[in-house]
Amino acid sequence: MKRNLVLILLLFTTVCISQNDRLTLKNREFSIYQIDSICEVKDYKIISEGLTGAEMKIESPGKTTEVILGKGSFSYTIHLFHFDESYYNSLTRKEQNKYNFSKNRKLLKGEYNSSLFYENSFGEIINSEFYYFNDVLFHAKIKLVRRDKNKKDTIQEFDLSIAELNQSKTIENILSMNLKDWITAQNDKIIKTYKDLR
Repeated sequence: MKRNLVLILLLFTTVCISQNDRLTLKNREFSIYQIDSICEVKDYKIISEGLTGAEMKIESPGKTTEVILGKGSFSYTIHLFHFDESYYNSLTRKEQNKYNFSKNRKLLKGEYNSSLFYENSFGEIINSEFYYFNDVLFHAKIKLVRRDKNKKDTIQEFDLSIAELNQSKTIENILSMNLKDWITAQNDKIIKTYKDLR
């Protein structure tokens, strides 16, 4: 009788722990390093690419305004994590066909890359990574490159937590853009694309 009670207690504890592990995996906050590793090994991603253009006006004292045209490209990559893959693999083929992947995925990382080069002038390259927990941005890494006429690069990198972003009013940078507003705009586009998939 005592042995049966111990076995029942052990079984109950095992079931509770396994259920708890499943819930914590679903709501687990990964580190930036872990997110990068997951994206390399078990990556479900969506890629969107396109071409872009820009116009820059340069005013000289006593001269007319010169307009310089720029051309380039951009891409978004959205990385998703399927948090219950072992459960999916345990399903029958028929159950797998009915499985709702969009309900069981979560956003881990978004990337935005762009390059824009102006005629007979400089170029701008932006590489950025946005990290998420429960579909909310918690960290951003941004690399800005300004390339002059002679193909010499000036590079500036940012590694910003959401707390640093929220505390700063403006973030000075080599591309003279409002970096905080730019991060907000790119984050909104990544979140919108992710939610459109659901």
